[in-house]
Amino acid sequence: MQLLFDSSEEGHKSGLSLIKGTVKKFYNIDSPCIPNMGWRSIEFKKDELLFKDDFTRFYFVHSYYASCEQPSDIWITSKNGIEYAAAVKSENIFGVQFHPEKSHIYGKTLLKHLIHL
Repeated sequence: MQLLFDSSEEGHKSGLSLIKGTVKKFYNIDSPCIPNMGWRSIEFKKDELLFKDDFTRFYFVHSYYASCEQPSDIWITSKNGIEYAAAVKSENIFGVQFHPEKSHIYGKTLLKHLIHL
């Protein structure tokens, strides 16, 4: 997901700029866990047919988060000291911050839905 953005505090190279914004490091915030690691609850910001099933949490492992220029690009949020974009969607572009492959049945179902789009 982070590659979709304009730039990142993780390095000096530009991203793909498919979604406007910057990837920032979790620091100087009241964060209980860096890296953000483990099962986290999610909240949908957009209705989406992709998630027809009851999704409530995914597995995260990351030290950076995406800061979207356009709030409308934020699809799902989670919290780690601050609320951040856990997934983004802009037209036909999707990106997730969590790890579907580590998210048990939730990740498996997400990947199944993505394949059938």
